[in-house]
Amino acid sequence: MPFGFSQCQRCQDSPPPFDVCRGAFAYLPPIDRLISDFKFNERMDIGAALSEQLAVQLNASTSSRRKGGAIIAVPLHPRRLLKRGFNQAGEIAKKLSRRTGFANLSHLVIRQKNTTPQTEMKDAVERRKNLVGAFILKKAQLLAAQPRIILVDDVVTTGATVSEISKNLRAAGVARIEVWCLARAGIEHARIDT
Repeated sequence: MPFGFSQCQRCQDSPPPFDVCRGAFAYLPPIDRLISDFKFNERMDIGAALSEQLAVQLNASTSSRRKGGAIIAVPLHPRRLLKRGFNQAGEIAKKLSRRTGFANLSHLVIRQKNTTPQTEMKDAVERRKNLVGAFILKKAQLLAAQPRIILVDDVVTTGATVSEISKNLRAAGVARIEVWCLARAGIEHARIDT
């Protein structure tokens, strides 16, 4: 699946609080099933392979080497982390950090609210409401001092989760926020520049 260059209509109509959203793949078969196996069946081999493709793209990004930055994984609430046993976004962030040399500052974003899983929400409005107040930042000044924050997740669907975290990062003074994910849903291509 191509690493596309289109901007979705939703982002054109209402620009998100992040600067770009880039995915290694469009969220279509067979990628959707592979990510599901990684996430719910602890297929770390699949997660590593998909994360490697994302790392290649991040390293190839013209802005990567020039700008530097820090990586943050979308956090799970401690109860969900205990139940699942690992944070898939955290695993992706570790791989990206190793391959880029960017600091992994995932520990500085906390999911304080144990929300209903986003996949159980019926629409984007419910997803946004579900996440209000869900995240807090620790050492916001350290995050704001970074030339950019690379916010990492497995899949971006409506963008509600990464938008909520991005709002907190913007409020803390972060100048540039890039969302990087394994797969982007709802579009034919995986990259969105805003």
